[in-house]
Amino acid sequence: ALAAEAKAADDVARLEREAAARAEEKARQRAEESHATAEASPLSPNASLDKELLLVTEYMSRGSLRDLLSNPNFPLDPEMSLPLIRDILSGMRFLHAADPPIVHGDLKCANVLVDDNYRAKISDFGLSAKRNVAAIGTPFWMAPELLEGGLISTQSDVYSFGVTLWELMTHKIPYDNVKQPTAEITKMVRNGTLRPDCSEGLDPELSRVMDRCWSQVPGQRP
Repeated sequence: ALAAEAKAADDVARLEREAAARAEEKARQRAEESHATAEASPLSPNASLDKELLLVTEYMSRGSLRDLLSNPNFPLDPEMSLPLIRDILSGMRFLHAADPPIVHGDLKCANVLVDDNYRAKISDFGLSAKRNVAAIGTPFWMAPELLEGGLISTQSDVYSFGVTLWELMTHKIPYDNVKQPTAEITKMVRNGTLRPDCSEGLDPELSRVMDRCWSQVPGQRP
């Protein structure tokens, strides 16, 4: 009986050792697979330079400012809006203070992200440039000189900021009440005969800022 018990104990111990060995082998295989995946990832320091480069940014839980403006429950009061304006201005000043200046090229509420604390950060740098390039952007936010085929500049960003400021304060899309084709609207913007409507009870000081930002003459913009 004692011999049988000893044999049974040996068998149990052997099975435990085999199970442990299999578990160790599986863990080793998983580690090798994970390492191979990491080396293939574009985010890995070991990634090949011919892979597509990605930009990793902070997670902004409230999405874009345009998403918030489309929400009927988002307040219009200055207590909520003015900090967002300051954040956008700070981001634009940071870009323009670079040497050479960085032009965003497509500033609008859809390209401003907002976090849990309602702090805003400029995003979507796909059109940004450190040098003069041909006109880029979204037509209703583009400066007249860009619509004429001119070069982007810090002044064209300032124009876009003026339209973005109007968008933030009214929650509207520029020229959504203008019953004209897009081509006709952009023609009037190019000619200086059309700008977003500031007659709907906007703060007079902010209206003056917008007027200066979307001046027809780039050098007259702030």
